[in-house]
Amino acid sequence: AKDVEIVRDDYGVPTVFSTTDAGAGYGLAWAHAEDDFGTIQETLSTAKGLGGLRGGSNGLIGDYFVAALDMRALV
Repeated sequence: AKDVEIVRDDYGVPTVFSTTDAGAGYGLAWAHAEDDFGTIQETLSTAKGLGGLRGGSNGLIGDYFVAALDMRALV
């Protein structure tokens, strides 16, 4: 992470500079987390079958599909 630099233009669009592919991936993930961490949390909660804890009855729909498709075994 020491070789990663994230530069944003006037519109806030990030450009990631790094000397390695791993550093570029880290920088991209970091910029994504800065911009839209709520969606990352929601997606992770749903993937774990815990969407109902964050989204109430709407989140339970995703939990149902994760359980019905047995996503843990599939992955």
